[in-house]
Amino acid sequence: MPITIELRENGYVLYSRLTDPVPVNEFKAAFIPQQEYLDQAGHKLHILVDISQHKSPPPGALASARQTPVLRHPNSGEVVFVGASIFMQALSSAVSRLTRFDRLTFFDTEAEAWDYLRRVIKESQVQR
Repeated sequence: MPITIELRENGYVLYSRLTDPVPVNEFKAAFIPQQEYLDQAGHKLHILVDISQHKSPPPGALASARQTPVLRHPNSGEVVFVGASIFMQALSSAVSRLTRFDRLTFFDTEAEAWDYLRRVIKESQVQR
């Protein structure tokens, strides 16, 4: 399966992994569980996307990515990408700018991404 999605960190992180090839219809179909998880969250839900095994976006992915609920849902928190090539970073950054989404960060390793998200979660819990 080219896209996996699961809830982690006691419901604070939606973890996704993409592996090539990802047909655009499966890319769009992943928006449904994203929407469901975001709707059910009673707090900010952060998204970690491992694309270290995903090098080439499907045709139409840029236009489709603008429709993801992650970019507009009120429960959406930080979005971090792991293992993005320079090309994938440029595409993701373009979508982020077009949608005025300013909570996107890139990491080389999953360990760095988890450290960052755990700090964000801890800080949000202290502020409550």
